[in-house]
Amino acid sequence: MSSSKKYLAVFLLSFLGSGILEAIYPSVQDAISLAHALIIAFLMFGWCVLHASEHSISPPSGAKILCAFLPPIGVPYYLYKSFGFKNGSTKLALGFLFLVCSFLVYMAPFYAIS
Repeated sequence: MSSSKKYLAVFLLSFLGSGILEAIYPSVQDAISLAHALIIAFLMFGWCVLHASEHSISPPSGAKILCAFLPPIGVPYYLYKSFGFKNGSTKLALGFLFLVCSFLVYMAPFYAIS
């Protein structure tokens, strides 16, 4: 498994952990959400750097920061600028499916615990 895919696995596990903690401790849901947002920012920054280095490219100007703080804008910007329209669209579609799976993993503990 490549390093960037390991970051994505940790990303998925962070959604699972956040979902479990928020389901168990609903009174501190805001603090857990804030901590999870910071974890996501670090993971997205690291993913952008590693993904670019694995493909032997230099990320476009500002892509790493946009991926960290505005992922819905940063990830498409990085993918389209780095891989073009066809490959960027394919990678973006796979990323969207991954995001949907992440949200499902996040929501599962709420249904399992209640």
